[in-house]
Amino acid sequence: MTPRQREATDPLVAGFGLLALWIAIELVYSSGWLRIQAILRAADFQRQSQIQQRAKPTLQELLEATPAGSRQVWFAPYTTFTETSVIESRQRRGVYDTFLSFPRTGLSSNYGALNLSPADSLFAQASSQGLIAEANLARDLGYRHFALDLGALADPLAAYQLCSRTPGCRHSRDAYALFPLGGGETGWITQLKGQERNIPLLPQISAARRWGGLVGHPDQWWPSTASALAPGDGRLRLRARPLWRLELYRYPLQGLPAPTRGLLHPRGLRVRAVLEPGLEAINLCLRSARAEAAGQPCKAVNLQASDPVIDITRWIEPGTITHIEVDLLVGPDGFPATMDQITPPKDNPSEPSPFSIEIMPPPSSPQH
Repeated sequence: MTPRQREATDPLVAGFGLLALWIAIELVYSSGWLRIQAILRAADFQRQSQIQQRAKPTLQELLEATPAGSRQVWFAPYTTFTETSVIESRQRRGVYDTFLSFPRTGLSSNYGALNLSPADSLFAQASSQGLIAEANLARDLGYRHFALDLGALADPLAAYQLCSRTPGCRHSRDAYALFPLGGGETGWITQLKGQERNIPLLPQISAARRWGGLVGHPDQWWPSTASALAPGDGRLRLRARPLWRLELYRYPLQGLPAPTRGLLHPRGLRVRAVLEPGLEAINLCLRSARAEAAGQPCKAVNLQASDPVIDITRWIEPGTITHIEVDLLVGPDGFPATMDQITPPKDNPSEPSPFSIEIMPPPSSPQH
């Protein structure tokens, strides 16, 4: 090769050499070899986290380490026992999975209240108002611990972090945060604001609609939805199914513990009958089971499109069932109508309803 030829090829050789060096650097970098220390540190952190997670006790172990006299535990969010037919929590394997968290002896818990019992109605209403209402009720009833199922929450990380910065709160291996309720350690309750369960009205859906000590017959009122509950003001609207006779029960005041009366028998509670849109009028007949057995006449309540709301509180007698009969249904054309002629609302096309019962708290009533 002549000197002139060598001069012509030297730049090419140099270029290929630089290209080869660049490719080699890219291969080494992409292989992660230059970041081996960072990778090892990340792997060590993950391994340590897994070890720490495995080292955490289960909720059952945490409770068994607690003196038997202090095992009053509120399981949140409240779930009715046992016919929910829904597994709400991402951390539970079945509807009875909560049983795995119980200590072998000495537990007092809100879990296991029979459907539509006074306790179930109380717990369901508090749960429907949110976790703050649940925690306040648990505190007022004397529970010592608040076991929050992180898997049943829309934002479990926020609840996990709240537990981490709350004195006395402990995490369990099975995804519970065990908050303290005794000894004045309740400042964390207000920080539950914004926390929501995965199915906000699950207790209302799984058994029957109940609010303010009133319970609708399970088969006679449409299921409550989030839109039926006005957030923050403690008001629930029960939409009647297209039936000629319905039942509504109200708990009596007698025998209720003081902390429960504000929810199950609030002073000044108002109950209103409301004509559903699309009807011209409806005539109702209200009478308690006791009055019916005694042969007493019913109270006539007439709702019209021009006056569609009437307060019926004084005719919903505590401690007994109130029968609500539909005497007359008038369609938009002004003629008597049958139940199958009711036009259902556009947002609930499968739920025609002639009237609603609106259960409202007293004016300016403080809510948990």
